[in-house]
Amino acid sequence: WKAPTCADDWAKNGANGKKWGAVDPEATKGDEGDKKPASDPEKEEREDWYRKHGDADDWWKRPEFIEDFGKEGTTGKKWTAGNPTAGALGLGHECPASGPEKKKREDWYKDNWWKAPEICDDWAKGPDGEEKWKKDATPEQEKARDEWYKQNKGNPATPEEKADRDAWYRKHPTEPS
Repeated sequence: WKAPTCADDWAKNGANGKKWGAVDPEATKGDEGDKKPASDPEKEEREDWYRKHGDADDWWKRPEFIEDFGKEGTTGKKWTAGNPTAGALGLGHECPASGPEKKKREDWYKDNWWKAPEICDDWAKGPDGEEKWKKDATPEQEKARDEWYKQNKGNPATPEEKADRDAWYRKHPTEPS
């Protein structure tokens, strides 16, 4: 019930969705979840989980999704996804967010382009960098960005770590993110 298709069903239909409330994965196929629903206590537990873990964490604001928007624009397959698992797997074309949701994200990315990994790396180089992060910024914006980098700049995943994560997601497509 935490699979991308079920999470997408919850995101689109909330409590009226059929897939997330199905008793088992087989019942999620073909919108049959209402014919084989989970027990009421189980559905309540799932609703609580979705309300707590839904889009509240703004998963699409994570570096890999900012990077996808920066490199792929409106054709990106990560940032356009309807839920975090589909986003991590690059399945936005199969499990997309709604039009208004994509527009909201696109506007946010345009305002926060300087949080992209390559721009963060430029900031980390200090005076040796190209200072791309300062582009079109007022002195106040530069200061705010610098503070944000100081608080949020972590060590990015190595290419090996990224490959391991991608391989795990391919092996476990129905696992929650």
